[in-house]
Amino acid sequence: MIAPEGVEVELTGFSLLGDRKIDLAPVPRVPGTPVVRVPGDHADR
Repeated sequence: MIAPEGVEVELTGFSLLGDRKIDLAPVPRVPGTPVVRVPGDHADR
């Protein structure tokens, strides 16, 4: 997933096979933008 700069992204859940990683640009969150939540398993929905 690619998110624009200034948008906060959260990963939840766990990774059974593979890796979870967030690589965001070092910029502050833009006020008024939504928080994008990416669930890692069905239990988080």
